[in-house]
Amino acid sequence: MKTKILSWLKTPAEEETADSTQGAMPGDQPDAPSGGPVEAPPDGPQEWLHSNGQPRERQSYRNGVKDGPWEMFHANGQLRSTGNYRDGLRNGPFEVYYSNGQLRSRGTHSEDKRSGAYVSHYENGQPDSRGSFRDGNKEGLWEWFYANGQLRQKGVYRDDVLDGPLESFFESGQLKATEHYTDGKQNGPYVTYHENGQVLGRGQFWNGLPDGDYELFQKDGSLRESGTYKRGVRK
Repeated sequence: MKTKILSWLKTPAEEETADSTQGAMPGDQPDAPSGGPVEAPPDGPQEWLHSNGQPRERQSYRNGVKDGPWEMFHANGQLRSTGNYRDGLRNGPFEVYYSNGQLRSRGTHSEDKRSGAYVSHYENGQPDSRGSFRDGNKEGLWEWFYANGQLRQKGVYRDDVLDGPLESFFESGQLKATEHYTDGKQNGPYVTYHENGQVLGRGQFWNGLPDGDYELFQKDGSLRESGTYKRGVRK
């Protein structure tokens, strides 16, 4: 079937977000200009253009419903994102790219929700984040990185909220903090560190509130402050 080029459609003032899983859906049609033609429901391959004539989006339809592969492009012609629709829902692998051609993110959709392994990158090619989704929610171990490739944070998720240990690091790679979460709320002991490795603070949390004895230290290891909290109230 011949691809229908919809050159009369407006180019949005701001393009859809580069990550195909957020914001406007790929294939969403801008409104026609006032007095423009009224189009029948699309069927078969369709194409939209940037104002400079470069392809902006290609999408297949079946009886007015998105069905089949889609592609979006940056104004410079570089591929922006690619994926697949089935009966109007995103299904299967997707990839998103920066305008320089560098991969931005890669994952999989299942019935319009993220599912399985996901990875994102900085524009310089270094990893930004990686983890897994289940039914659109973060699940299991997730890791985030600095633009220099150093690990920034890692934690465990259950149903899209932190549930387990969380570790944070300085850009140098030095440990910054160790914490623990239960159902999205900080619980149990924590320790924070100066970048020289000396302990900065330590104490306890209960249901998201400081609880129990705490201590704060100078960079040289000397005690700076100590006290006690009871369910978020300092004693």
